[in-house]
Amino acid sequence: MRKNLKIFFYLLLIVVTLVYFFSIINLGELLSVLSQLTLGLLFFLVVAQIITQTMLAYKWHLMANAMKYKITFARIFTIHLVGALVGNITPAAKIGGEPAQMYFLCKEGAALKDVLAITIIDKSIGILSFTAVLFAAFMYVAVKFTLPSSLAVYIFMLLLLIAILGGSTGIFFYMHEEVLVKILKCGLRFVNQFKPIRLDTENVISGFKYSMHKVMRHKIILAQSLFLFIVVWLLYPLKIYIIFHTLGNNVNFGLVAFVTLAAFLIGMISAIPGGIGLYEGSAIALYGTLGIPLAEATVAVIIGRVFTFWFVNLLGVLAAIGLRTWSKPAKQ
Repeated sequence: MRKNLKIFFYLLLIVVTLVYFFSIINLGELLSVLSQLTLGLLFFLVVAQIITQTMLAYKWHLMANAMKYKITFARIFTIHLVGALVGNITPAAKIGGEPAQMYFLCKEGAALKDVLAITIIDKSIGILSFTAVLFAAFMYVAVKFTLPSSLAVYIFMLLLLIAILGGSTGIFFYMHEEVLVKILKCGLRFVNQFKPIRLDTENVISGFKYSMHKVMRHKIILAQSLFLFIVVWLLYPLKIYIIFHTLGNNVNFGLVAFVTLAAFLIGMISAIPGGIGLYEGSAIALYGTLGIPLAEATVAVIIGRVFTFWFVNLLGVLAAIGLRTWSKPAKQ
């Protein structure tokens, strides 16, 4: 009963948020803006999103090879898409995505202690690179649009906190493996909803620190992962930027990057799966605050969301169907 009430509350919040923004936008103007979209733009968004997901999966492929696991990129790409799907439908910073990827990598022959190390390091690099790109975009907007000093200080402190948390993630789990076990089990409960999983985490956690050292020795691969992450974080606002330009609005890329990543952050830390409604609402509100017409902002945000969220979920569903035919036992 309690779970049903939470789901009802989330759905109600999403509906109220979207209804509010659509109520303050002229429907005729919105339809006029939608009519400006082209097939070329839609094709670009599909290709750009596939490239984004390919780069995210390639990071895992690099690290798996560094750990001497001969898992094909096609397998890792499929596993990544399933992880992205699970992450998108679970709340609180996509807690289910990584455990799903970890489990299926173990089914491919990777040891859980190695996959744990790869996951923690990959997550830390992702948070640090995200913070760096968002901070650069924030500094641009703060100077270009002269944000109120109180708001600028608040955002700066928030980004600093995120950077500290991201940088200390690997160190914290290195020193407190028992916390990592609890988080892993929590994530696996979400994954169990579509695939029964049993992993003896206590028996493999003892080798986690050694695996961390093994991954950290590959400096070139870590640098490549950082580079790929930065490109990925720039690709997200680039898609929205191209949509705006297709609509005839020469909005600045720095502004789009700041709004896109800030809204992504708000949606990610919310309890709502995928930040549905919260991401869209916060992005549209930020664009409106910065002087972008609401109709154009709404179209850009929602069309972008279709390809960066729902299209990825569709690919994840197709990948999950493929994974159901795999029958390798998970390696401890």
